[in-house]
Order: sequence, then structure tokens, then C-alpha cells
Amino acid sequence: MAHCKYSLTGARILTRQGFTCGHLVIADGVLEAWLPYNQSPPRPWVDCSELTIAPGFVDLQQNGGYGLLFNDTPDVQTLEKLNEGNLHHGTTGFLATLITDEDAKVGAAIDAARRYQGQGLIGLHLEGPWLNPNRGGIHDSDLIRPVSNDLLNTIIEAKDVVKLVTLAPEVVDEEVIRTLANAGIKVSGGHTLASEAQSLGAIGAGMDMATHLFNAMPPISARSPGFTATALDRQLYCGLVGDGIHVSSANVRLAHRLLADKLFLVTDATPASGADVREFEFAGKSISVENDRCLGPDGTIGGSNLTMDKGVQRLVAMDIPLADALAMAGVTPRLALGLPRIQPGMKAELVGLCPGLEVRGTVQGRQLLEVAR
Repeated sequence: MAHCKYSLTGARILTRQGFTCGHLVIADGVLEAWLPYNQSPPRPWVDCSELTIAPGFVDLQQNGGYGLLFNDTPDVQTLEKLNEGNLHHGTTGFLATLITDEDAKVGAAIDAARRYQGQGLIGLHLEGPWLNPNRGGIHDSDLIRPVSNDLLNTIIEAKDVVKLVTLAPEVVDEEVIRTLANAGIKVSGGHTLASEAQSLGAIGAGMDMATHLFNAMPPISARSPGFTATALDRQLYCGLVGDGIHVSSANVRLAHRLLADKLFLVTDATPASGADVREFEFAGKSISVENDRCLGPDGTIGGSNLTMDKGVQRLVAMDIPLADALAMAGVTPRLALGLPRIQPGMKAELVGLCPGLEVRGTVQGRQLLEVAR
């Protein structure tokens, strides 16, 4: 393959210290160097003088998008299409998320992830089936079930591709959480009615994340903190659906103040994300998209039509500082999975944003996608 080297010049770059102006040098798909503004970068140049450049977005809860749903078609072609669509929205990494389904569907998802040869896919997020049916949300209640050794062993054997499992702490033994964590699989609490004591037990066993904070979990009360308050108090890594619909802006700001760099943005994306889809099937239910809300027949929220770039825009509209919103989208998700920050010497995964925060370009390894606006 021919040598390829170029510089992204004159950009406002997000760093650990905030924003700074400078240049980024990309060589053969690797971020080779960050250069200060007063130093001349190697040619050829890509003028980024009007752009903000940040680490590429990482979505840890992507059920689908662009007219597709991973539960419907857990195959390589769907993964390819999700990555292709994601690049137009600044997302360079994602966990394909399979919500509660049959064991055979879990096996198909694992097989697809192993056979996928493209970029973008970090692995799988299995959201269920070990959930509390009283906080099942849009999940099929007939498929929510207790832990079986067969499925647990399947997941452990697939630790190369299964990166995250969402479960309700109160419906599994702590040893299940410990087994998953010891295998290197991240465990997140969600769809739960766990008490404080049950939550603390799960945390002690290795659970260190919370799935879609505030949703499908008990509200905080004066004497019953439950899972929600425990996740905030113990500062777990917490995913939050930042569409302004799943969680109120006041609660978003509260979580941001309490969790700081432990809070990350997720989309909970569905076929309506990045596509003009008004109706779709999800977990056996008909979902209608009205005023950016994805609602089941009984009014239950069934995912979102969010993309990561829109999520950043909405966080900023909720008074989250831009640097923090970008970190929530592209830095903290990596850290939550135990992945390193993007830095020189690593694969280039970057997003360039216009002043209005629309995506202008995405770098994913050797690929530089310029997004027309």
C-alpha cells in the first residue's frame, strides 16, 4: 500500500487541557504528531482553520441506524452499513448493541462480530436478557430470563468480541458479575430495581458502569437511594442518552456536575437514526417516530433517532461546555471500556466540526471522509 502522509492544519484542537490551535500530522492512518501553530507542518495540507478537531466519537449503545436494526439482521453487512453511516456523523468506533433476544440471536451476533473485517466495530454490547422485567422498558418481557450456564459460557467464550453486558444486579448472583469481570467483559447495571445494598454488592463484584442513566431504573428518594443514586455516589462510568427526551436537561447538568469525566454520551440509536424512518419494529413492538421521539404503542420510549453529532449539539444546548460534550462523546467512552486516549502513535480517529458543530470531516485510520454540507 502506498505511503500516505498529510497534515490537518490550523485547527482548534481538543486536548486534555482544553482547546489549542495547531496542526495534526497523519501518516499511513496513524496520528504521527501534534504540532504547535507556529511550527510548519509537512505537506500536503488539509486546511482546517475553521474547524474544531476532537477524538472521533465512540457510541457504546448503538442498536442500529440508517434504516437498520442489529437485532433484526445481526450480520456482517449490517455492521458494515453502520460504520459507513457513522462516519458521516463523526463516529469512528461503536459497540453493536443487541437487546434482549433468544440465545441463537446472541450466537449470530457473536459470529458476525468475529467475521467482520472492517473498521469501527469495537465489539458487542449485550443489553439483556438478565434484566428486571418490571423495568424492562421496550424489551420483550417474554425473553427476559434468568441466567443460564449455557448462555453465560457462550458469552465468556466470546470475550474477544463481547465487550459489555448490561444486567440488573438484583436478578443475578454476584458470582456471575465476578465471572464476567474476570474475563475482561465490562458489566453495567441497567433495567433494574436494585437496592443500594444490591448495587454495592454488584460494584464489589466488578460492575463499574451504568446503562442509560436515569432510564429504566428507580428514581432517587429520601431514604431509598437505589441503583441510580448509588451509581452517582460511587461515580460509576455512566452512559446517558443525550437527546433531551430520555433525560431532562436539569438531570443532564446534575449528572455532569456529579460525575465529571465519568459521564459519557450514547445514542440508543434505532433505524430512525440518520434516516427518514417514521415507523419500525423493535422487540416485537411497532415504534412510531414523532417529534424526534421513538414511542411504542403504550408510550414507552423505544430507543432514539439520535446520532452522536446531534447528541453533542444537544448537550451544548443544555449548557454543557463544548469541551466537556466532546469528551463525553469521544474520550470518556474509550476510558469506560479501558481503551487509551487518542494520542500520537495511535490509529488516527478524529472528527472535524464546523462552528455550528456540524461534522465536516472524519478520519478513521487511512480513510479521510469529507462530509458535504
